[in-house]
Amino acid sequence: MSSASPIDLRCEISSLDEPIRGRVSDERGRSMPFQGWIEFATVLTSLAEDANRQESTPRQEESR
Repeated sequence: MSSASPIDLRCEISSLDEPIRGRVSDERGRSMPFQGWIEFATVLTSLAEDANRQESTPRQEESR
C-alpha cells in the first residue's frame, strides 16, 4: 500500500503494562480500540487502508 499524502492519527495509550491497551482515532473521527501490539498494528493498518480508499474516491466539493 502506498499513499501520496500523510495520514493524521491520534493514539491514546491507556496502559503500557502488557498487554498494551488504548485507542487510535483518525481525523474524520473514526476511533478503534486495541489491546496488544498485534491489535495495535491491525488498527493502524485498517485506518490507513480506509484513509487510502477515501483518498482514491472522488470527493464532491462543497460549493459556496
